[in-house]
Amino acid sequence: MRIITAVLVLASAVSAAYGGSEGKAPIPLEVPAKWQLAIEVENPKPIHVQLAGEDKPTAFWYVLYKVTNRYRDPVTNKPTEQSFAPEFTMYTSTGQLLRAGKKTRGEVYDAIKKRHQNPLLKDMVSITGKLLFGHDNAKDGVAIWRDFDPKAGAIDIFIGGLSGETFLIKLPKPVKITRTDSRGKSVTKETGFLRITKTLQLSYKVPGEGKARFHMPVKLVKKKWILR
Repeated sequence: MRIITAVLVLASAVSAAYGGSEGKAPIPLEVPAKWQLAIEVENPKPIHVQLAGEDKPTAFWYVLYKVTNRYRDPVTNKPTEQSFAPEFTMYTSTGQLLRAGKKTRGEVYDAIKKRHQNPLLKDMVSITGKLLFGHDNAKDGVAIWRDFDPKAGAIDIFIGGLSGETFLIKLPKPVKITRTDSRGKSVTKETGFLRITKTLQLSYKVPGEGKARFHMPVKLVKKKWILR
């Protein structure tokens, strides 16, 4: 709840910092000012995996994606090498904020890899690193979450690490934010600045409730770039 509150506070602060009298959030530049990677994302799918030490299968959700570096230097027009460090975050219509990879195990990744018979499929850790130019150097990846709230009728997935377009803005007044550090601990600090990054937002409708949603396809309803 503290994380969600911080997000809402920061969103309001960003609008104010941009002088948005109409409450509109800032939007990315139409023509990318810096490097940007291309990504193809499949709709979220559920999978049940029998984890070691547990009595019954556990439900997870995942998205498969392919990321390609097509960026050329705007001055020389030469292909460039980029670094890719993906961040996949899910936000449900019931208020859950879930980061891909948290509380998941290698067994789940192995089950997904086996289901799709793709020996080149990479998890969030192994796909991180240099991405060479061109279609032949594209990488196949998967982002995995623990099962989300069965009452959620919609989810948004935010994908970071695809663009070098960032902005550092000064907030009208300092705010306190709570983040999770590398050790998994919550850390609260006060900041007067905020760095926002060009992020891809995918919005989905989740039909059905409870167990029924595992048998009904999730539908993409909106796709857009935002600053987050």
